[in-house]
Amino acid sequence: MPRTTHILEKSSTDSLYTRTFFIANVYIFFIALNYHNNAIYPLYVTHAGGNAVMVGLFMSTFSIAAVLGRPVIGLLIDRFGVKYVMIMGCLCMGLPSLGYLALINTGLTPIVWILRAIQGFGFGAHFSAFFTLAAQTAPIGRRNESIAMYGIFGIGAIMIGPFIGERLVNLYGLPTFFIVMAALGIIAAFLATLFRIPHFASPPLHKNKNMFKAVKNRKLYFPLILAMLMAMSLSAPAIFLAPLAELRSISGFSLYFTGFAVSGMTIRIIGRKWADQFGWRRILIPSFSLCSIGLIIIYFSQSVPMLFSAGMIIGIAQGLALPAVTSLGYSMAPEGAKGTSMALVTGMIDFGVFMNGIILGQVAKIGGYAIIFPLATIAPIVAVILLLIHVWKNPRHLSKEIISKISDRHFRTKRIHSKRTNILG
Repeated sequence: MPRTTHILEKSSTDSLYTRTFFIANVYIFFIALNYHNNAIYPLYVTHAGGNAVMVGLFMSTFSIAAVLGRPVIGLLIDRFGVKYVMIMGCLCMGLPSLGYLALINTGLTPIVWILRAIQGFGFGAHFSAFFTLAAQTAPIGRRNESIAMYGIFGIGAIMIGPFIGERLVNLYGLPTFFIVMAALGIIAAFLATLFRIPHFASPPLHKNKNMFKAVKNRKLYFPLILAMLMAMSLSAPAIFLAPLAELRSISGFSLYFTGFAVSGMTIRIIGRKWADQFGWRRILIPSFSLCSIGLIIIYFSQSVPMLFSAGMIIGIAQGLALPAVTSLGYSMAPEGAKGTSMALVTGMIDFGVFMNGIILGQVAKIGGYAIIFPLATIAPIVAVILLLIHVWKNPRHLSKEIISKISDRHFRTKRIHSKRTNILG
């Protein structure tokens, strides 16, 4: 009997909390420490003699490269698997920091801009491959839960990442900061080598036009639009909260991000199964609504407690919406183009952040930073309207999601029973 139990455990895919899951959370913690220190890189630009315009261009280069690289990244995931794309992504995010170190006193040379584009491409590779991994290894009927829990340590990195980076620069200077950022990327790449992931290979590229197949799939359009609107809903505070707080003389505004991280981690643990159990529309409508409320609170904020409460509310919205949207994108992707479709979905998230920075930045020049936040509520409001229209046009879809969940459980029970029968003879 002990032998039989061992075989059953190894044969079943019903366990979410596997060796891969725990390695993935250590991995995401280290690479997220690298990514969330992006806020420190403007100091490198100013050190090199760049002005505010150059800072904006330098930061935008990262996002543009992440978006433009997505078609290639998707093809690489479908062709070679998520493990090798994650290794490549981590090295591309970490190693350019050594290039910055070598060029630290030479100004913003063309090589510096190339290194920045490589970092953006690396982030796109990591982001797409990691969420594909979470969706790919999910037990039946638990894809949203898998995506929610795989990234939970990454949210935790928000609380300490920028603080560590700021302290490194203040105490030891930019050279030490760049060495630590490179080390974080290398450590994450090493952890990615420890994954034991079956490669769900796609057919050869000339026989499987993955990008065309994904783009042609109209079912994917809805999660792509939701991904862009979600990014536009959530990114305004990350881009514009600091100058607003400075304008209003609110010291300690970084507690917004603490509230965001704490509530985001908590809701992912508590609500990790909600979208799988109740359907993604029942999760996304209140999530986008909460985001609107949080943005309005920021607009009226004159103190740290108000910003902290706004962070808590928007953190809940992000903790529920991100897994639901990415899970929806994976579910609606055509077979043979899952990696490409996930690259498109995560690419739309980066595109939404980029567009938010451009559009709201222009508005800030005319009306100031405060007006940005009520204006930013347009994106979540549009998302709620689109979701309500979807409910109106497909009123039975919610019940179908529940039926699908029950069917998944029934199938899983039959499959395990069949395996037990085969093993026991």
